[in-house]
Formats: sequence, C-alpha cells, structure tokens
Amino acid sequence: MDEFDFYNRHYITVDDRGQITDGWSDGPHPEKDTEGAACINDKGGYQFRLFPDGEENPDLWDMDGIPLYKYEGGQVLERTPEEIGADRAAIEQRQADEQAKMDAIKARREAVEEVQAMLVTAQINTLAVDDATALRWKMLYPEWSPDGVEYRAGEKVQRGDKLYRCLSPHVSQAGWAPELAASLWTEINESHAGTVDDPIPYSGNMALEAGKYYSQDGVKYRCTRDTGNPVYNALAELVGLYVEVA
Repeated sequence: MDEFDFYNRHYITVDDRGQITDGWSDGPHPEKDTEGAACINDKGGYQFRLFPDGEENPDLWDMDGIPLYKYEGGQVLERTPEEIGADRAAIEQRQADEQAKMDAIKARREAVEEVQAMLVTAQINTLAVDDATALRWKMLYPEWSPDGVEYRAGEKVQRGDKLYRCLSPHVSQAGWAPELAASLWTEINESHAGTVDDPIPYSGNMALEAGKYYSQDGVKYRCTRDTGNPVYNALAELVGLYVEVA
C-alpha cells in the first residue's frame, strides 16, 4: 500500500435533495474544508473514487450540470433517468421562462422606441435645422406618401434613401414623387464646395449655379449659367445649354 493511501479520505458534499454536488480526495495536506462533507471512504486510493472499485475522478454532473449521483442512507447511488429527466425539464422550463421575460422586455422596449420615433417623425419638420443637420437626421424624417398628404414649402421627406425639401405647397398624389416632380421637390445633398476638386454630385432634380462644378457618372461639368429652377435632365443632355465638360 502506498504511504499516501492510508491517509487519503474521500469526501462528498450533497445538497438539500441528497444530490452529490462535489467530491474530492483529502490527503495529508488537506486543501478543502471538510466541514459539512460526508466521508465515503477513509482508506481510499490517492485519487478520488466515488465507488470503491469505480473509475478515478468520475464525472459528477452531465453536460448540463445535472448531478448524476445521490447519497441516501449512507450509500452513494446513481440517480434514475426519471430523476435526471425531471431536473432537465425544470432547467428547460426556467430557461424558457427567462427567455419569455427577455422577449417581453425587448418587445416593450421596441414598442417604446417605435412610439418615440413616431413622435419625433411627427414633430421634426417643426424644427429649423440646416441641411447638414437634416442629412444627419435623415432617418427621422417621414417617408414621402402619395396618398393626398398636404406638404408645405420647406418640409422634408425621405424617398429612396434620399432627403428632399418641398419647394411649393401641394397635396401629394401618385406620379408626384420627389424624384419625378422637380417643380415641387429638391434633393438635399451633402455639402460640397462645387470646385473642380470638390464637385457637387448630381443626381437630377437640382438647381445648377453658374461657375460651380458638378459630377455625374464619373464626368465633371462646369455650370455656365444658372438654371434658376431645379432640373432633372442628365448633365450630358445639358451640355451647351447650362453646362460644359470640365
């Protein structure tokens, strides 16, 4: 017999249901507090054994952390499949309940955010902001609607991931979408200097200013005279009328 075998004692701890929650071998230099633990073998081998002839360091729990053994009447016993199954069902139910709570919290948060967004969208056109700020807030502006909405001059709407400003009061209808109705809407673009090195991107429905540079489809153009009102023709079609190739 190894000199350590004589000293080793095997201990287990159990919960209030008798399920074994831990097990260890306590040698001549104990590392764990044995208070409240049960000694199941006072002359065991060097490594912990749950059963005298069992494997060393056996798994006490399954992959879900459910105890596999119990301690009843001074004996270590395997828990039945029914007992383990009941624990697994309880864990799954707790997880389902927790997920349901999280889903409910998420749904409430999304509902609050939706209401807040609706309130912001309803009021945002009452705020006086510059174009740069409006572009940063683009997603807060209402989507353009063809269903008889009364738009006032200066109001802004989203359409096709772009932001437009109303030029003239009108009641919306099909066919008067901002990208189609240059007399009613103008696109708000990011600020560009309009120089040859920083031309203004042109995508139609935009008033052109004499002396400024614009770009479309990889080509730069210089405006030769003001258009006065927004135009929606491709710049290539306006060469000789309002622009020249730079």
